[in-house]
Amino acid sequence: MRRTIHNMILLNSKEQKIRDLLIDFCNEYNQQTNNKDPLELRISGGWVRDKLLGLESHDLDIAINTLLGEEFVTELEKYVGKYRPELKMETFHTIKKNPEKSKHLETCTTKLFDMDIDFVNLRSEEYSNESRVPIVRFGTAEEDALRRDATLNALFYNMNKDEIEDYTKTGIEDLQNGILRTPLAPLQTFLDDPLRVLRMIRFASRFSFIVDPTVLEAMANKEIKDTLLFKISRERVGVEVEKMLISRHPEYGLKLINYGGLSECIFSPGGEMLTLIENVNDKSVLDNIDLITQHIPKYLNLVANLYHPVFETGLNDYPRLKRIFQATLDDPLSIKIFWYSSILQPYDGLQVKTNPKKINSYTPLSLLIVRDGLKLGKHHFEPVGKITQGFESQRPILERYFRDPQVIKRSDLGNYMRYFGSYSSINILVNCFSDVVEAVQNVVGEDNEEVKISIPDPHTMTDLPVDDDKLFKPIQKVLYDYDHFIKALEGLKLMEAHNIKHLVDGKTLMKVLGRKPGPWMAKTLDVVMTWQLDNPEGTEEACVEYIKHLIPEK
Repeated sequence: MRRTIHNMILLNSKEQKIRDLLIDFCNEYNQQTNNKDPLELRISGGWVRDKLLGLESHDLDIAINTLLGEEFVTELEKYVGKYRPELKMETFHTIKKNPEKSKHLETCTTKLFDMDIDFVNLRSEEYSNESRVPIVRFGTAEEDALRRDATLNALFYNMNKDEIEDYTKTGIEDLQNGILRTPLAPLQTFLDDPLRVLRMIRFASRFSFIVDPTVLEAMANKEIKDTLLFKISRERVGVEVEKMLISRHPEYGLKLINYGGLSECIFSPGGEMLTLIENVNDKSVLDNIDLITQHIPKYLNLVANLYHPVFETGLNDYPRLKRIFQATLDDPLSIKIFWYSSILQPYDGLQVKTNPKKINSYTPLSLLIVRDGLKLGKHHFEPVGKITQGFESQRPILERYFRDPQVIKRSDLGNYMRYFGSYSSINILVNCFSDVVEAVQNVVGEDNEEVKISIPDPHTMTDLPVDDDKLFKPIQKVLYDYDHFIKALEGLKLMEAHNIKHLVDGKTLMKVLGRKPGPWMAKTLDVVMTWQLDNPEGTEEACVEYIKHLIPEK
């Protein structure tokens, strides 16, 4: 699909001020130094791409032809102090190279007109067969463009000349056609820096770009997978996956991950984490992990193919589900928790040892994958661990409800919602999605041709015949059940059950029972909550009498 793009860069007022300042500085510097090669600045990468697409971008990377980033900013500070003292330049800092983690570029960052800007010199990188660490030297603009991950990210805006430069010769055309291809041979490009594979997938999911077939083929290279697992910083992998999951079409990104056989590098316990797990867990646990890990690609394929027909277009007849999905979609953290929990659902109740000195200490494997495999924080891994563990520990309540809603007490549903805390709505979505996947899997079977992993196309929302009655009816049955489940929770005023305060607190319990603090208190508070959930109009006095009847005073 051909896109309309701008044929020139349109600067906003802040960007124009930045350009004016930097060009004035360049002119002054060139007059003072009279070098053979005058100082020249180019904005590179995503900013140029986004501007040509008519999008605003705050990711300003400026490439310098004759100075290192730190040298340039030092000279710029002197100039500002002398000629523009009214401007307050933020103190700059330099991010050093870290080749072992695929951080090959030394970058100097400062702030101008309240905008963060990275300065780095134009460069050429040479790799040898013996080492992944490149030999970096000053390069030309063409050499710098050719080392980049994609042609449409290799465009420059020459600030001095106020013009677009396309040294790959295909960057503008590829941007118009929405095609992601590498400036050089894709396999070598990815072997030089395997993180480029995930960046390529992120761009594809954000913009619905087609990935060139030669690039798709290179993504699946085994050496690239091994390097992603063992030699690329897990933090950097996590950052790319995070950005993909909050992009416009995360399901397309997941299809690309699956097609390249990369799920093991991202959504499975691989690399150093797997080595640790293997050292401290029994063979039966390891066999179970291996079995589930082999199943993940097929499960992920169904998840990616069902997301759009279920959540993007399939909820119009289910307003309650649609409402909580929209609330989840609107919050970046919530939608990431939804995706991680949905993808890692096959691991549900699986727990593993991670410390040989603590033989009775277990951690949910899904939590480990998010925490250690992707290096994400507590706000991510705790709810994911809770939701996936809930598939095993809390699932019976849901199953009983769907069999016969009349036999479920209000306290059963209230305690179910309280178990998941503020993530209870996300948990409902995840369980709903899991049931849809299971319903479809029951119809087509894992080995059916309809669930084969096919070449991803951004314009094909699903490869499954979801309008066929054999799939349509079971999907609609699941959506209907969960929409009415939410209706029941709303009728019972339990959607915010996690916010319900105990009618009787710990101090009151100690006083009326004549007991000191101890393990009994938490259990008794659970009894209090269950009583008040079943007696929403009950009083504190009635609750105390009930507790005194159950637990004798001391």
